[in-house]
Formats: sequence, structure tokens, C-alpha cells
Amino acid sequence: MPKLPLLYRKLFAELSLIHILCLSVFISLIVLGRLLQLGKMLVSLDLSIGDVGKLMFFLCPFFLFVLLPVACMLSMFLTFQRMSADRELIALRSSGISMINILPPAMVFLLLITGVNFWISFTGISWGMERFYDHLISLARTKARLSLRPGYFCSEFPSLTLYVQNVEHKKGEVTHIFIENKKLAKSTVIVGPKGELEWDPSRKILYFSIKNGRIYSLDTSSPSIISFQEYDMKLDLKRLFKGLHLNSHEPKFMSWRKINDLLKKMNKGQKASYTELLEEWHKRLAIPLSCIVLGLFAIPLAWILEGVKRIYGSLFMMGMFLLYYSLFALGKSLVEGGALSPWIGIWAPNILFCIFTACAFYLALGEKVKYFVRN
Repeated sequence: MPKLPLLYRKLFAELSLIHILCLSVFISLIVLGRLLQLGKMLVSLDLSIGDVGKLMFFLCPFFLFVLLPVACMLSMFLTFQRMSADRELIALRSSGISMINILPPAMVFLLLITGVNFWISFTGISWGMERFYDHLISLARTKARLSLRPGYFCSEFPSLTLYVQNVEHKKGEVTHIFIENKKLAKSTVIVGPKGELEWDPSRKILYFSIKNGRIYSLDTSSPSIISFQEYDMKLDLKRLFKGLHLNSHEPKFMSWRKINDLLKKMNKGQKASYTELLEEWHKRLAIPLSCIVLGLFAIPLAWILEGVKRIYGSLFMMGMFLLYYSLFALGKSLVEGGALSPWIGIWAPNILFCIFTACAFYLALGEKVKYFVRN
């Protein structure tokens, strides 16, 4: 009989390697798609490769939260399918080792990945999104300062045209300021001899503090002039990020602790907000556990689909994940519409795939069904 510890180490190492490869491919495709989606915004901010890399790194926990289950599913299937195709499973069974005997390393692997995904669910998502938001605002703030050049009309900010005669970038001081504000229904012009670019870190707001200036209303019917000693005008950095929805108050970006705190404080009468938070609460538990559910589902299928080429087997497993994701999206929509409770809508795909897994193990262990490809 082969030594089980050696078998376990080899199996765990192969699972880890294939899982990392699958995850790398999925992450690369998603990051590439995200870069294409945000291409115009990133170009407008004139970011370096290092800055773009940092931003994508901070987004990785949000991506990994969804990708880890499918990577578990695919890595399990490819590993056990290879063992089945190479007749290793038959050799092990002839030595007295059944499929159940070689499950411990797979279970340890799935539990480790599930633990990682729980950390991402509870802490990692909010950690990454907070840093993504802060770093992007910091880059936009630097870009806003650098865009103010002496004798140059700056139109980087939507609805605003800025002109300054002199700029001291280190101190943030500017002189002879001209600002045309088109945000209001009636266009206005603000002029001042001196001002400063100031940053409010608590509210993450960049604004002009203009001293001893005037505001000219360009309304032809009733023009007016208003003098002031100090005038603060907010520069909306978020409006620079076209195509990007930055709202750190959305439940999907919150930490587990914050979601629980809000659920305790919120009145159930606030039906829409309460349902959204409760749905997110269930999702933060259901998706990490799907790593175990989908991983175990793939093991007996690899035995049943013996001899199938890897590409076809991988496509089949991707199809099964799409089925899981479609059921999850359908349940989520029904929960948001109030047709289903989160206990049913969010957990139904996991329960259904648990049943599929039990049936697949029954067929594989009893050799009721097996697909052979003959030359």
C-alpha cells in the first residue's frame, strides 16, 4: 500500500499549483478588462505603471472574493481528472485506497481557501476599497495641483474654467485667480488677487480658498457683483473619475463589522436599505462556503468523466459554475424584489449543489456511471 502521507503531500502540492495558475489567469483577465473599462480615466490622470499596479492590487480582494470558488472548482476537477485519466485512481483502488481515503488533503486545501475567502469577506474587501479610494483621490489631488499652470486656462474640472497667473506648487499658493463657474443655471465668474489650494483630509475635499475677491453674475437681465473676504470653492475630484462609481457607503464595499452594526441600528421599517444589508450579510457567508461546495462537487465529476480531454472537461466545469452563478444572480434579484427571503435566495445555489455533490459521489463510488473515451 502506498504511503498516504507522501500521497497527501503530492496531491496537496498539485492542487495548490493548479489553483494558483487558474487564479492567475482569471485575475489577469478581469484586471485587463477593468483597465480597458477605465482606460480614459487613467490616461486623463496621467498615471505611472506603478500607480496603476497599486490601484489594481487594492481591487484584488474584491475580485478574489468571487474568483476563489471557481478556481477551487476548476483546480479540483483538473487534478482529479488527470489522476483518473492516467489511471492513478484505479491503481490506488487496486492497492486498497478508495476515493474517500484521498479526500483529506483536498478537504484541508478547501478549508484553507475557504478561510482565506472568509478573511476577504469580513475584512479584505473594505481594506482594499478604502485604500483604492484614498490612493485614487490622492492621485487626483496631485493631478489637480499640477494642472494649475501659470498663464494657462485649466478645464480639467467639469463645469469649471480656472486661470492663475502664478503658482507655488509646494505651498499650494496661487495669485491673480480667475474662475468661471458653469455649475449653476446662471454662469458666474470669481476673481481674486490671492488664494490657496487646501486639502481637508477628514472629508477628502480639495478646495480653493480665495481671499478678498469678487463674484460677478453673468446674468444679462440682472447682473450683480458680490465682494467677499474669503470664499471656499470645492473642487469635486470624484467628477474626474468618469466611468467609475466611487461610493464607499455601498454595502458591497463595507466591512463585516460595519454591516452588523448597521443591521442592529437600522429599523426594519426601512425595507429597501435593510433588505440590501441583510442580503449582503448572507452573501458574505454563502460565497466563501461555496469554495467547499463547488470544490467537492468537482471531485466525483472528474472520476465520472474519465477520458474526456481537459479542454472539454474545463469547459463543462465552467458551464457548471455559470449555472451556479446564474442561480445566485436569480436568487439575488428575487431577494432585492422582495419575492424571496435572503435565507432562500442567497443559500439556494449552495444547497442545490450540495445535493448534486451527494448524487455525484454516489455514482462515482458505486461506479454507476462512467464516461470512457476509446481510441
